[in-house]
Amino acid sequence: MINNIKAICERQGISGYKFWKMTGMPQSTAYRLYSDPEAYPSKENLIAICRTLKVSPADVFSQEYSEQQLAS
Repeated sequence: MINNIKAICERQGISGYKFWKMTGMPQSTAYRLYSDPEAYPSKENLIAICRTLKVSPADVFSQEYSEQQLAS
């Protein structure tokens, strides 16, 4: 499963920097979630993401798998 945070942000015209500022998360957390589709947010961060981007938790994740996940 991967996160769609970057794709959602790009559709809404939100940069990684703006995502960080809007969510109020620590900078390293926000940038990791934005740039790494295999990173999973904590429950608290998922709530912040959904509220900020006006999406549901189901929108944040998709059931695509990376080669690394398939090899495990």
